[in-house]
Amino acid sequence: MLGQDVRYDHGLVPDLKLFTVLQDPERRLQSLFRVRTEIDLERNLPSLTAVLREAGHLVIQRDINIGMWDHFFSMEFLIWVKARLGMQLKMLQAKEKAGALTEREMNQLAVVEQAHERDAFDLADRAEDAKQIVRGERFYDAELLEGALNTFRETMAYISAAYYPAWLSPRCLKGSVCLFGG
Repeated sequence: MLGQDVRYDHGLVPDLKLFTVLQDPERRLQSLFRVRTEIDLERNLPSLTAVLREAGHLVIQRDINIGMWDHFFSMEFLIWVKARLGMQLKMLQAKEKAGALTEREMNQLAVVEQAHERDAFDLADRAEDAKQIVRGERFYDAELLEGALNTFRETMAYISAAYYPAWLSPRCLKGSVCLFGG
């Protein structure tokens, strides 16, 4: 396989060669970037893993996005967000009392106040249940799935308030590498 064109589900990836660790690391890195740009990794990561393993490479396939979302929707992180919102709220209220809020900070204050009123423990419990829904048999119950997705959106809005004006986008749940978007 080494030195041959790499196959994927729909034919050959043009001009892509696999190289061993002992060969030129820069060319190897360029080849891997070519794979990244020419193969839709969201659907073909298992294929790429198989090709690299067949070529003798040690490959550990891991979806970092899943780990990131697990962390974002965890009790620990949502409690940390609650604390961050509290600190921001105190700072913004002090500036408001002094009459020194900018227009952007007035908008931020409204968002932070609304988010800070939320029960982080309830949200974390519902987010945990939503994760279980999308990972199990309950996924196939349309009403439960819709509720789980709405919980994810609500949780993203809560987290986003702590990073105003940045916004976690539901598009990020689809496996792209974005963290914050509009």
